[in-house]
Amino acid sequence: MAILENPQDRRILEQSLFCQGLSASDLDLVIAQAHTQKLRKGAVLFHQADSASSTYIVLSGQLKLTQVTADGARTFLRLLGPGQLLALISALEISNYPATAKAERPSVVMGWEGKTLDQLFLEVPGLARNGLRILYGRLREMQERFGELAAERTERRLARALSKLALQVGRPGLNGAIVLELTLSREELAEMIGTTLFSVSRILNQWKKNGWVLLGRQSITLTEPDALGRIAEEDVG
Repeated sequence: MAILENPQDRRILEQSLFCQGLSASDLDLVIAQAHTQKLRKGAVLFHQADSASSTYIVLSGQLKLTQVTADGARTFLRLLGPGQLLALISALEISNYPATAKAERPSVVMGWEGKTLDQLFLEVPGLARNGLRILYGRLREMQERFGELAAERTERRLARALSKLALQVGRPGLNGAIVLELTLSREELAEMIGTTLFSVSRILNQWKKNGWVLLGRQSITLTEPDALGRIAEEDVG
């Protein structure tokens, strides 16, 4: 049974897409069937190809998902912050983890074993509906990413990637800025959008000159997020 050490954890669960709209009693049941796990920076929650035994939601910290392709190339997939779900595939009990999840900073996750989650889906139908919505969102995101690779210029792909990261792990800065505290390298950003390190560096440096971003050692501050938003959403006719 999970013990919520931080009172903020319940609020994070209530606001997460996975538990959104659940009654207090249903949320109590979901929490009661879970376990919590603390991860030090650099700890691996699970490895790619391990048996998919549990599904997790991030309570604090930040996890990075990476995948090694058949030809041995490592690809960055996504960052996950508080309230975000990973490895819902465990409820299917038919597969292995398709990626590796590593803590980028000290983190706490809440998890459910696959059989437990499958039973919760029967007892709390709203949880199952939320899970399907999340899976659909991830599928749509991958379809959009393939479309971007085929048809969109690199600058737009990078603007869209940073805008998504701002929603996932960004925090408010001064004067409307959004701070992305990232351990991602520029090479990993390039992997994320299917381009070269040179292209990412060139675009970021130009945006810095424009006053749209500030580049730190492990952070990117979007000083003009609206400017990047316009690039991300511009027509590509």
